[in-house]
Amino acid sequence: MKYSLNSVSMCLKVVDTRRSIEGGACADQAFSFNYSEITDGGPNNGYGYVTSVSNSSGSSPTKFEYIVVSDLLGATQFYTAQCGTFSSSNTSGFIAGSQLKQNVFDHEQGPVLSHWTEYRDAQNNSSNNIGAVLEPIVGTPGMSGTTYQQNLQNAGNAALGRIGTAVSVEPCGGLVNCDSSQVCKTCGHFNYAPYQSCGNATPIPYCQ
Repeated sequence: MKYSLNSVSMCLKVVDTRRSIEGGACADQAFSFNYSEITDGGPNNGYGYVTSVSNSSGSSPTKFEYIVVSDLLGATQFYTAQCGTFSSSNTSGFIAGSQLKQNVFDHEQGPVLSHWTEYRDAQNNSSNNIGAVLEPIVGTPGMSGTTYQQNLQNAGNAALGRIGTAVSVEPCGGLVNCDSSQVCKTCGHFNYAPYQSCGNATPIPYCQ
């Protein structure tokens, strides 16, 4: 006999906040599995075993998504106010808009230290791999199909929970004026409304 069960997707929102929200990441995780029960009357009669595991649930695949707020994607008032006056001789200066934009992209999905790398590393850990977690779980003779399904579901959900916990850790402590691709070097301060004037300064990205 063959059984199947689809999981409920788990979307774990991660937002980066200090005085505003600059971006967010979502590890939208799903899984499903099939299992069979041995009913041949042999020595293993009554045992259940997993036959397949998928990283999707119906039409909902596991995926990693992120957003960057629109104020950082163009020459908005906020973006241009980040006038890049921070330097080795002006450590009270502001971050450059272009640097802040890149920092947020790197924070959410960059290849060095980001929510994406946290997600990737957690997924690559065999202790969290849904297939590796569910495969060794067997149903014993006399165990109901409902109980076996629930045991598998619980183990899968626990793995997703561990992945979600890993993804929720904030690179650079959530400070996106720090560059996560440069071991969290500081790149200046935010210029929040009411915006301070920087004169005619040319924004120069700089981190230290």
